[in-house]
Amino acid sequence: MASQKMRLSKARINALATPDEMLTVWDDEIPGFFLLVTPRGTRTFYIHGRNRDGRQFRFKIGRFATELTAEQARAEAVRIRAAVALGRDPAGERRTRRRERKARQASPSVSDLWRAFSEAHRDAWRPSTGRSYGSWFATHIEPALGRLKAHEIQPTDIRRMYAGIVKRNPATAHQVLRTLSSLFGWAVASDDYPLLTVNPATGAIANGARGPGAQKRERYPLSGELERLVAALVARDDLPGRFFLLLLLCGARRGELLAAKWSDFDLESATWVKPAS
Repeated sequence: MASQKMRLSKARINALATPDEMLTVWDDEIPGFFLLVTPRGTRTFYIHGRNRDGRQFRFKIGRFATELTAEQARAEAVRIRAAVALGRDPAGERRTRRRERKARQASPSVSDLWRAFSEAHRDAWRPSTGRSYGSWFATHIEPALGRLKAHEIQPTDIRRMYAGIVKRNPATAHQVLRTLSSLFGWAVASDDYPLLTVNPATGAIANGARGPGAQKRERYPLSGELERLVAALVARDDLPGRFFLLLLLCGARRGELLAAKWSDFDLESATWVKPAS
């Protein structure tokens, strides 16, 4: 490999003839700064030297003319030398930026994340649950956030979406928020989405901003209330009374009891076997 030394400037680089073999042109002012010229005519700037630990480094700055000018390359060479003198690792920092850029490019949109979330829970959800979640997502979440990168979603994005829903239906707004929180909570806990480290729906909407219809619609009975309720249901001795009494005794959902069949009950052992879905 041939080599020579001169001040690397636009005029002198343009005057270089295309070599028959690799040519290294060292700058005569900046230590370790050089231009590598290939037999195909490619001209690329590099900086070479040693770090504070005595280890050699070689950093590619960029191609002449197509990526940067000679003066830009000189300024970058000076910057890199200064960074190395301060103990930094410019090459490692560049690799980190490249990995982060690739990760951002591969990061799913909110719609992509929803499809993965739905697929992961398809067998665990009851059909009614899947339909409800799917409806809330398709009607409210996807139009507002679907195309955005999932890792770029901020609490302000969620507040903006929520504000448009809560004016019309506070209860629906609350369910949409819960759905979105479940989606991001699942993604944060997964190892497949390294850029998602925080659930943006957590704390995005203060309880006071949710409206009366969006608050929890269930509560625990106060002292004596449960006993009086059971006594009233027993006293009714009719189908509605028995229905709600059985809900209380079993801790079942209304839909589970409405869908129950006689074959699910073993009256001798007083056992009700609910199907998985």
